[in-house]
Amino acid sequence: MNTPEDHLEVPDAAHLVEVQKRRFDLMVRGDCGQLEKMLCEDMRYVHSQGKLDTKAQFLAKLAAEPHRYVNIHVLERSQLIIDSVGLISGVVDLTLAVQGCESTSRIRFTEISRWERGAWRMLAWQSTLQVDMP
Repeated sequence: MNTPEDHLEVPDAAHLVEVQKRRFDLMVRGDCGQLEKMLCEDMRYVHSQGKLDTKAQFLAKLAAEPHRYVNIHVLERSQLIIDSVGLISGVVDLTLAVQGCESTSRIRFTEISRWERGAWRMLAWQSTLQVDMP
């Protein structure tokens, strides 16, 4: 739960972006220990195919050998902070390896982070596959 002190110390949007970059790096490295600290306990992660994961489910999938993030390349990003909530939306090319087979997808995402206990922690991620429109 946020305290009044948390609201007074919220850094700017540039810091929020740096935290996202670090989280993406941890996802690619598969560092679930450090990544766990950057996620809210009540986090919800909606994959581009519509599958919903809790924090525990997301970390378990990341720790499993058959699933591995290979690269997350940001193509577009915008950010906004409102009180102790940070919003980032954008487009990424995401390369995922599943059972040794790599595939890259372009996804559009919205991310919500919450400033709690002196740090940005991801509360929600929702993405959708971006396909070329005729």
